[in-house]
Amino acid sequence: MLNPNEVTDAAEDISITITRSDLRLIRAALEEFLASFSHDEGDVVDRIKGVLSRLPAEEREPGKRSESESSSFQRLTL
Repeated sequence: MLNPNEVTDAAEDISITITRSDLRLIRAALEEFLASFSHDEGDVVDRIKGVLSRLPAEEREPGKRSESESSSFQRLTL
């Protein structure tokens, strides 16, 4: 279980490169994880919301994306 006392905001940033589909998966997983916490765990909820707020917004382009567009890589700094 996540112990918010062991995680500090002073930690250095980490960059990762992921695909757009990975980004959608990460966002969905964090949102589902967030929904599992109660109001008693506000510190954890705040940290999850903070991570979600740093994720790039999903691009909503009209029409269907090609396979190459949906699998292109994106660098994230969290």
